[in-house]
Amino acid sequence: MRKDTKSKTKVLFLSYYIYDPSVPGFKPKYEILSSKWEGDIFHLTTENKDLKAGSFTFRGCKSLQTNVIFKQLFYLWFCIRSAMRHGPYDVIISYDPMICGIISIILKTFMKSKLLIEVNTDHFYRVPGDTNNFKSKIVRRIKEWMMRLSFSQADAVKFINSTLASDYRNRFDLPENKIKQDIFFSYIGTQAFTPSSHSEDNTILMVGHPYRIKGVDVLIKAFNRISADYPETTLRIIGMCKNLHYYKSLVAKESKVEFLPGIPHDEIVRYFRSCLFYVLASRTEAMGRVMIEAMACGKPVIGSNVSGVLDVVADGETGFIFESENDWDLSEKMRLLLDAPERRDSMGAAGIDRVEKLFSPEIYATRYFEFMAQIVPSPSN
Repeated sequence: MRKDTKSKTKVLFLSYYIYDPSVPGFKPKYEILSSKWEGDIFHLTTENKDLKAGSFTFRGCKSLQTNVIFKQLFYLWFCIRSAMRHGPYDVIISYDPMICGIISIILKTFMKSKLLIEVNTDHFYRVPGDTNNFKSKIVRRIKEWMMRLSFSQADAVKFINSTLASDYRNRFDLPENKIKQDIFFSYIGTQAFTPSSHSEDNTILMVGHPYRIKGVDVLIKAFNRISADYPETTLRIIGMCKNLHYYKSLVAKESKVEFLPGIPHDEIVRYFRSCLFYVLASRTEAMGRVMIEAMACGKPVIGSNVSGVLDVVADGETGFIFESENDWDLSEKMRLLLDAPERRDSMGAAGIDRVEKLFSPEIYATRYFEFMAQIVPSPSN
């Protein structure tokens, strides 16, 4: 820690894609962290524009490069120039152990900062059916090399879920007694998601993309199994999809399925509030942010038994867990909620309580402050 009189730890968050830092999931995050930290967020954007968020400043890098390599080199140069202008920093937090991780190592070297690497997704996950050709093998090798280098230079690692932590610790030989580690969720703007007293519109909701990874095909097949028994119920699917015609072709004639394109964040809340319950049939999931948002609105949730979902859903209390890819199992879990309004109410109330205790912005800030205290001492100490 630098010997000065400042009262806050100076932090640089290094990200890659944040096109709109004003939405609830971004700007409020840094406002709440401003109680103990200050600093900057470097990110790629569509325009060169700075934005204040408490004691932090978003510093956008507008890149017109279409070539991937040139774009990354341009971003590296932007980060170096910006760090020299606005630094030094006590700690650098890299959003991932790949491109951002490599850039962070370079910045750490000349600024003598601590480095914390976040692991927010499984970078090795492959969608079932994807080709395993020579190019994809080379890409995976490059990814693994970047991650090994990033972890070797990191002072700490934060994992987004327990399954991912276990897998990466084994893959990259990250003993907990040699590098500081913790497992907790990413910031979620649950303050924007609250229950409503308005009546429900008899819909089952799913929000997200890409459809293949989110298991939309599994969800549609499950709904087809039960739709004849619930003719007044509609499955509402929200999100962008390039091959929507394929998913529409999966819908049975008697099934009422509504497809909506991506909806702005400030408008999506009403869909959470009005649904009967939320379903996420993902084949992989780092955290299941949308499930937490649905729970904050007082809705029970159903999720597949994959990675981050298992850390979010309390099976039998805030919703149900079903076997991934098993559309019959999912359809039976959906029946359990459709047949019992009182169960939906009790699970919805339990979900609100779970969000407040485990996933609120305040809990996120507390967990991160406690973890940071292990890496760099507080300026007030």
